[in-house]
Amino acid sequence: MSLNLRAAFGAAARPTSVGLAPLLCVVAFACGGTSKPAPTALPPDQPTEPAQPTASTPAPEPTPPKEEPEPPLAPISETLEPQDVKVKLVSAGKGTKTKLAYAPKAGVKQPVELAIDFYGKQSAPPEMGGDEESGMPTLVLAGDADVKAADKTGSDYVFTVTSTDARAFPGREQVPLDKVKQLVATAQGLTITGKVAPTGTAVGASTLALEKPVRGSDDVVQLIQIASPRWPALPTEAIGTGAKWKATSSTKIMGKVVATTVTDYEVVSKKGTTWTIKGTTKLTGAEQEIDGAKFGAIKGTGTTEATIVEGALFPTFKTTLDASLEAKVQDKVIKFAMQIGSAVTASEAK
Repeated sequence: MSLNLRAAFGAAARPTSVGLAPLLCVVAFACGGTSKPAPTALPPDQPTEPAQPTASTPAPEPTPPKEEPEPPLAPISETLEPQDVKVKLVSAGKGTKTKLAYAPKAGVKQPVELAIDFYGKQSAPPEMGGDEESGMPTLVLAGDADVKAADKTGSDYVFTVTSTDARAFPGREQVPLDKVKQLVATAQGLTITGKVAPTGTAVGASTLALEKPVRGSDDVVQLIQIASPRWPALPTEAIGTGAKWKATSSTKIMGKVVATTVTDYEVVSKKGTTWTIKGTTKLTGAEQEIDGAKFGAIKGTGTTEATIVEGALFPTFKTTLDASLEAKVQDKVIKFAMQIGSAVTASEAK
């Protein structure tokens, strides 16, 4: 999965090479990928220059090429596979204990804003792409989340993007702010459809769909796939202030490298129907081989801060993840580091 920023932004942007995209290119190169065809020699006695018109024969006026309109792009439909999350209660906390769950009623509409940050760095030998950095302003997508159905198994929802923006992220931007605003605007009309269980885990796969994409839409959808936040996972037991639990899940970095995340959550406060939760995450991964490359040194840390209001589908929360890994290809080592951040701002449900 890659973000073709050069195509989206033109020559002003550096190509995004952080993540698996450069590695896959390196693997193709190392394994003897497609090479350019050798130039074909001219046949004997063939003139190398076109015949010049004589003075008595005026040169014909060149016919301008007819510009054909670009055909409409095919609709985009991508899938977010559910994570297998296991939650273990460590301590039920103190005071009055109640069950905390994402349990909105059918028909609830909730304004939601999603903000995504991504920054990556690659360290590699020159023949493997050299050192690269990739960063951009914060992408912002806003719209409404509609709860279509709800029962004890979970809530079916559709989030529709109705407006977009980009915000400056000083020190991380290799792409101009106005260019990113143009890019993220191509995601207007995007829908995210899925079902979330009362514990916050996805029930089945979610779908990202855009009926009428334009040039650049696919880049935004890919980034959302990579950095889309997941609901903070909740225990099934009744809990109170100070409750602690552990959520363990398997994930894939950039959709390829398998890793395990373990998040330790704690209820830091509860006021009426509003719960405040914080969490710390550790990411680890075993050595593995993908497309001819050996991955190792997979590690990362992250944080979560969430405010959950009973009766609402989306909480307001912020997550961060700093991850790093190495890839070895034909005795050459490429090091990757990435910082992914996402924030969900949920207004009062209606």
